[in-house]
Amino acid sequence: MASPHPKRKRRIGIDSESRLYGSPRYLPRFVYPFKRFSLTESGREKRSGSTDTPVCVARPRTVAVGEGETARLSCRVEAVPDDPLSFTWVFNNTLDTVHVENHRLSPVRGLSILDYTPRSTRDYGTLSCWAANSLGSQTDPCRFTIIEAGESNKSHSETLLRRSSTIFYSL
Repeated sequence: MASPHPKRKRRIGIDSESRLYGSPRYLPRFVYPFKRFSLTESGREKRSGSTDTPVCVARPRTVAVGEGETARLSCRVEAVPDDPLSFTWVFNNTLDTVHVENHRLSPVRGLSILDYTPRSTRDYGTLSCWAANSLGSQTDPCRFTIIEAGESNKSHSETLLRRSSTIFYSL
């Protein structure tokens, strides 16, 4: 004789926002919630739905450029929320610390570009790029060490493409 209330099959699953739907009491004991994640270009975990201050995508770079040449520096950060982001570039050597004003934001979110031209030996040092969102400023800036072209201590991690008198560097 058939039961007047046959067992109903329930669909158990996880929706696009990793929320469990259905009745969890029907889940086997060995099934546990899991975390969905993906990796960024730099190999870091991309945190969807979380909030954080900006983080530099790449390691510090050493850039070799001659006096009068222009190096195009790209500062790329990840942040949630990523809109709006503000960027500040700071130059530091043994004598000065100076805010650099002539940078531009790229149409790509999380990117600021600086065309930097050293005019004398005092223009070699460290350029730091700081990004900030509504939660605050990044704790560690993106760093570029600017050295004179032809110095023997060039970094092997240096990437450059020459185009006329402009050198393009990408983080």
